[in-house]
Amino acid sequence: MNKLFFLIFLLFILQIAHLHAFADKNNSNTKYRITLDTLNHELVITRHAFYFEDHTNTIQPDSLKNLDWEPFKKIPTFQPSESAHWFKVVLDNKQKYNIKKVLFVPYNSIYTIDIYQESNDSIYLIKQTGIQRHIKNKGFRIAGFPAYLNLPSETVSTVYVKFKHVYRPLRTTMYLLNPERFSEILYESNSLLWLWRGLYLFAIVLSIMAWFFLKQKSFLYYALLNLGVSFYVFSHIGEIQMIMGSDPTDISSTVDYIGAFLINLSLPLFLNSLTPIRENNKVLWKIMMVLIYGIVPFVILSFIPEIRLNSLTLIVHNYIMIVSGIVLLLQIYFLTKNTLLKKENGLIMLIIYTLYIIFSFIDIILPNMGVLEDGDYICKLFFIGSFIEVFSFMMLMSKQTLGVYNERAKLRERYKNHQRELLLSIVKSQEVERIRTGRELHDLIGANIAIIKQRVNTTDPDLEKLMTQTIDSIRNLSHGLVASNITDSEFNDEIKELCYTASTDEMNFHVYFHAWPLIKNTETTTHLYRITQELVQNALKHSQASEVYFQFTGTEKDKIMLMYEDNGVGFKLSNNKKDKGLGILNIKNRVNLLNGILEIESDLNGSGTNILIEIKLKTD
Repeated sequence: MNKLFFLIFLLFILQIAHLHAFADKNNSNTKYRITLDTLNHELVITRHAFYFEDHTNTIQPDSLKNLDWEPFKKIPTFQPSESAHWFKVVLDNKQKYNIKKVLFVPYNSIYTIDIYQESNDSIYLIKQTGIQRHIKNKGFRIAGFPAYLNLPSETVSTVYVKFKHVYRPLRTTMYLLNPERFSEILYESNSLLWLWRGLYLFAIVLSIMAWFFLKQKSFLYYALLNLGVSFYVFSHIGEIQMIMGSDPTDISSTVDYIGAFLINLSLPLFLNSLTPIRENNKVLWKIMMVLIYGIVPFVILSFIPEIRLNSLTLIVHNYIMIVSGIVLLLQIYFLTKNTLLKKENGLIMLIIYTLYIIFSFIDIILPNMGVLEDGDYICKLFFIGSFIEVFSFMMLMSKQTLGVYNERAKLRERYKNHQRELLLSIVKSQEVERIRTGRELHDLIGANIAIIKQRVNTTDPDLEKLMTQTIDSIRNLSHGLVASNITDSEFNDEIKELCYTASTDEMNFHVYFHAWPLIKNTETTTHLYRITQELVQNALKHSQASEVYFQFTGTEKDKIMLMYEDNGVGFKLSNNKKDKGLGILNIKNRVNLLNGILEIESDLNGSGTNILIEIKLKTD
């Protein structure tokens, strides 16, 4: 009797427990049921979902009702596994009309998504999508996967969603949207994406051009950094699927890894080009670079489809994520240290980089870690942070480039001044030597010849004529050599006398002055006189001309021109300094000292030589 009583009591307890469990399940179902008449335009339905993990990946739609569903109470992020993840959402339409909603999954890097709807005891397929399926199944060119639901009136409908994404983190945040709200998200996301594309393309092209023309490595590193970010983002927002139609072998992973490598490599190099972080952290820098270059073999392996689609991808993914985390955090340490050491650009770089990293953590890293849910459009904050980063870094690089440009301009100016001083020194040395030689000719040789003339027999008229001509030649030559400072009042006469003296029966020199201005600067007139002398000497020695013309012309705006023309044999112009005569080189040096322009037209064709010298007079 006691045994029978105990058995009855045990059966009673089990029945109570069963009823309690049934009541809990009923209450749970009621609690997680979404009533559509109270729904706002946007709702995160993952918070109201049930979950089941299919370890065997064999569950069929007709067995969904019999699964042991559990309320889902965490952030919908899953680490890589071969399991399929099922979600169930109960939607209660109490209205007397059908309601259309959009089930939207913002995260794009998902292999396959199968969506079923159960209404009136019938389960049917709504959509099959994912990156391994054709983009036509998605229906929209948008990051994420939408599916339209038609929910019957006065009916409780159940939506089942199956996610499969084997070897990378899976983020399954789901939204239930009004069609109008989905249209807004579609427009906003596409507008933001196109703006981001344009900004990054502009930044990349501008950086490459700046690097090509300015030879600043910071622009090259910045171009590689933006290229890496572009690859990484494109692999996460469905750009590969939009280009290829589908991604059955997960080439998005390879693009992702290439982007990660470029980011990890170029980021510290770029920051170091703006503020010296390497020199203060040599050991950590070497360790970091070894870890970064360790990504290269994994990137190469990821080009093999068989490796992308098996468990080796887990090793590749985990290594790259760990190295990326180390690199990102080390940059904060490096920049903080530079800020404390008051290094150039340390503080501003720390502020910009920290903001960028915060946006990246909120939109990318923390959702991958399961700390935060996805927003209705992934990468929104990241894009906004990118805008701030691009404009800030471009301004910073522009400032640095302007400083480098100004420094180079100063160096060029110093070099130009040095060259001018060197030319001036050469010309002054020539002038000193000319004066010394002229005085010796006049005082010593000229005087000696005059004495010889007095003492020799002058009965020979030819000899007397020859000696007189010699004395005159020495006098003229010494005068030309000694004339070191020619004033404006003397210039015209000196030039005419020079040409008159140089004229012979075989070669006539002609001089013309047109609107010639008053030149107060004796340095200018002296240089012009010496230039004319060199031209006269070159004509006598090399031109074989019969007519030589000099024109001295004044033009508007304090400019003067010296034009030389002859009808001689001409000469061949050469860019080789060794091939240039000393006379032409002296002319060029003096023109440079006057900040003038020298143009020569000549050839060995018997058409003569034309030389134009244009000089802007000093206003002081």
